[in-house]
Amino acid sequence: MSLKNVNTIKVNFKGGIISPWVLYNILVAANKYNVLYVRFGLRQQLLFDVEIEELDHITTELETLGISFEIN
Repeated sequence: MSLKNVNTIKVNFKGGIISPWVLYNILVAANKYNVLYVRFGLRQQLLFDVEIEELDHITTELETLGISFEIN
């Protein structure tokens, strides 16, 4: 995955807390769209890089799940 062809998705945790079920759903969606790694940010957030070709698909799925997120 070239860094030029990826966008970073940031999921903020309200109050620094996320339920196991919501985290599981995010990870399943990320795995479905070829995300190899996720990382936790310093500001109570989950970060992962998505290839540009998969960006529309994963953002649609996250919206369907009711997950609020930011891109880059």
